[in-house]
Amino acid sequence: ATAGHASPELFNAISAEAVRRGLGGFNPQDLSNTAWAFATAGHASPELFSAISAEAVRRRLGGFNPQDLSNTAWAFATAGHESPELFNAISAEVVRRRLGGFNQQHISNTAWAFATAGHEAPELFHAISAEAVRRRLIDFNLQGLSNTAWAFATAGHESPELFHAISDEVVRRRLGDFNAQCLSNTAWAFATAGHESPELFNAISAEVVRRRLGDFNEQGLSNTAWAFATSGHKAPELFNAISAEAVRRRLGGFNPQDLSNTAWAFAKAGHESPELFNAISAEVVRRRLGGFNQQHVSNTAWAFATASHEAPELFKHISAEVLRRGLGGFNEQSLAITAWAFAKAGHESPELFNAISAEAMRRRLGGFNPQDLSNMAWASATAGYESPELFNAVSAEAVRRRLGGFKEQNFSNLAWAFATAGHESPELFNAISAEAVRRRLGGFKEQELAITAWAFATAGHASPELFNAISAEAVRRRLSGFNEQNLSNTAWAFATASHEAPELFKHITAEVLRRRLGGFSEQNLAITAWAFAKADHESPELFNAISAEVLRRRLGGFNEQTLSITAWAFATAGHESPELFNAISAEAVRRRLGGFTEQNLSNTAWAFATAGHESPELLNAISAEAVRRQLGGFNPQQLSNTAWAFATAGHESPELFNAISADAVRRRLSGFDEQELCTIAWAFAVFNPSCADELFG
Repeated sequence: ATAGHASPELFNAISAEAVRRGLGGFNPQDLSNTAWAFATAGHASPELFSAISAEAVRRRLGGFNPQDLSNTAWAFATAGHESPELFNAISAEVVRRRLGGFNQQHISNTAWAFATAGHEAPELFHAISAEAVRRRLIDFNLQGLSNTAWAFATAGHESPELFHAISDEVVRRRLGDFNAQCLSNTAWAFATAGHESPELFNAISAEVVRRRLGDFNEQGLSNTAWAFATSGHKAPELFNAISAEAVRRRLGGFNPQDLSNTAWAFAKAGHESPELFNAISAEVVRRRLGGFNQQHVSNTAWAFATASHEAPELFKHISAEVLRRGLGGFNEQSLAITAWAFAKAGHESPELFNAISAEAMRRRLGGFNPQDLSNMAWASATAGYESPELFNAVSAEAVRRRLGGFKEQNFSNLAWAFATAGHESPELFNAISAEAVRRRLGGFKEQELAITAWAFATAGHASPELFNAISAEAVRRRLSGFNEQNLSNTAWAFATASHEAPELFKHITAEVLRRRLGGFSEQNLAITAWAFAKADHESPELFNAISAEVLRRRLGGFNEQTLSITAWAFATAGHESPELFNAISAEAVRRRLGGFTEQNLSNTAWAFATAGHESPELLNAISAEAVRRQLGGFNPQQLSNTAWAFATAGHESPELFNAISADAVRRRLSGFDEQELCTIAWAFAVFNPSCADELFG
């Protein structure tokens, strides 16, 4: 074994003879050396290992010195031979001796063995940690430091004092003597343990970049990237170096886990690397996902979606392969993540969504955690995938659990999904409202507050207590953490829900004016103006600022809907802005109104008439476009409002009024309510065109 000379016949013969004789004549060193030899040679011999374990346990490990104990544990872990009785006995003996006589190699090897074997031994790990910290790790070599950190992270045994000590010692030694595996394993261990150590990660990053990664194997590259991404430690130079090295090697030596972990890491870290993502996509497609398990598949899809890296061929292959295999091997998290990824990437795959939905329904959602449930709903809504059964099941399951375990982001995403999908679920919205109010919204991020308000308003679900709580919380924070979209969405939600919140609107005004509107998109500007007008909240300073900003941009980025909404808002608020109306009129006429919907045409005409702003060119263009469409898409309210606008503006348009009359008569005024009947009658009375006789009849 020490010479590394393979001789399976010899090992078989030794194993058979040792088992035949029994191990009573073996002393402790003989037992541990024999186990060590078979493990080092990689020669499987379950009968021999079972016999060694039984004999060692029978003797209660008396006579085993520290090296025998650590070597035996190491051998059984390396050979992958389960022996809970032996590991329990070793743990008890090591703890009883308080690690007396153990050197650094014995300590690190024992920790590594128990972690590798997956054998829980909290007392042992506690004793190792205390002893290692007591010695200050000075006598640990670099491999021992790395192995010890790896073992504690793998075993999930928290020991902040030990990790602090390891970090300090590694940084003190400057990492020059660490080999590539030690560097990647140490980073992986600290990330897995969730132990922050900026100095250590900085030192590892600098050392890895200095070496140019040539001595790192593929697993080392992916593990290092994974560790830095998981710990949230920014290291752009390191990620650039890993990307360049991986692309240089053409990813041929990367196994499926390395590929998916690397993609996941770059996406999680938010580090753009189009060349790397292109290379990963090409390699995965080339292999046709061979060797990829369900977690590799879902993580890869998640990574490309999160990085917003377009890869239609990759998503097509993932969809086809998943459907070919079936979803039985996917756990609930992988199902939800895969659905989320396809929706986020905007890759249509109705067959995949059908299959995921059917599989989720088959499992009755019991094994889905709150994040999985919200991801499933979010994905279906984002992809525009209609699945009333799935939404009903998600709603029922969330309500059944009383939203226990749901985080604030889960609340907002669920509400957003149901509102976006137009799926009514009063029980779910009531439950979300009650739980959010109970928590007093302190844990909600600003975006989650805005999205929740938007969802309830969009769904038309009244919840005065929730809106009061959102308003109070937003005012308490003074809106400083709200981005521009959050501000406009919140205002829109309160206006749409007709929920009065003067303090909130006052604070929104102050915050918007403080930022000077530079970061607002055209849609945000239009929606904010619409919300203040709809809520009837006077704010001349805000409307002046919006008008000035819109004019500064010359309306180029405004689409047809934002043009009509802006005009409607200023007219409804009664805020005079002749320059703005002139600019909107000129822009609308320039575009010839082809992209305006019937609602846009009607609202724009109504706004100019209400504001008393003369614009014959615009009204002529609206009339011509409406007549060209033969008014087929206009509903009764749009017909009556358009007629009212032309009458109020005193702008005669016989062709338009003939068309409106003919369309209204054809419908026999079906669908017109009392106000619309009154409005259209008044408008026709103003001009009294010849076609009015038939309409009035």
